[in-house]
Amino acid sequence: MKTISLKLFGCLLLITAAFSSCKKTDDTNASSQISFGLTSDSPLATFSVPGSIAVNSLVTMGPPLGTAGITWTSGIANIARFQLEAKKDGKSTEISTAGVTHVDLFALNSALANVRIDAGTYTEIELRVVFEKVAAGDLPLVLKGTYTTKAGTNIPVEFDFNDNLLIKASAENLVVDGTKNLGASLTVHLAKLLATITAAEIDATTRTNNTILITSSINTNVYNKIIAALTSCSDSKPFEKHDK
Repeated sequence: MKTISLKLFGCLLLITAAFSSCKKTDDTNASSQISFGLTSDSPLATFSVPGSIAVNSLVTMGPPLGTAGITWTSGIANIARFQLEAKKDGKSTEISTAGVTHVDLFALNSALANVRIDAGTYTEIELRVVFEKVAAGDLPLVLKGTYTTKAGTNIPVEFDFNDNLLIKASAENLVVDGTKNLGASLTVHLAKLLATITAAEIDATTRTNNTILITSSINTNVYNKIIAALTSCSDSKPFEKHDK
């Protein structure tokens, strides 16, 4: 009888140890959902001084009388994927989402792409938005707005982007413990797209059906300057944490 009791006690110890081991493994491999988004601000850029702009993130009604400026009024992005590149517990790692289409850059809540992120400590974080050139269909990025001349004339303006491009911004360190879901967002500062462009350059642009169309083949000098600014005109917001 004593022998049976000892064997039974031993089995219980093994089961308890196995359960504890499984529980510990599950905790170690805990993960959270992280949602990525892309928004914009600073829709108005005024060409107050040749070669420079005045950025206003609040005014959306156009530049003051006698000052030339562009007011962006809509923006649609078709994103190939979001990426998070970082060091996790000291080792390089990368997380990628699926693509997301028709992201309204002016919406209060932009479309989100979701992916799982493992528990751990993440440092040296870089958030990325990846655009990829398309042969047909919706372009990666389209911005529309109005150019107001110094004389007060309003002219529609459209920026059509169809190429490969990476927008990136650094982010704060992050500790993921699996108890909260996360939100990550990048903000494109639209006025900064025009930081190296003058009113004289906009005045000299070719018009297509009374619209200033800016593409890789039309008004290319302005297009190339906007592209150069687009890669570095974004910031990341602090990570948000939400209950699961």
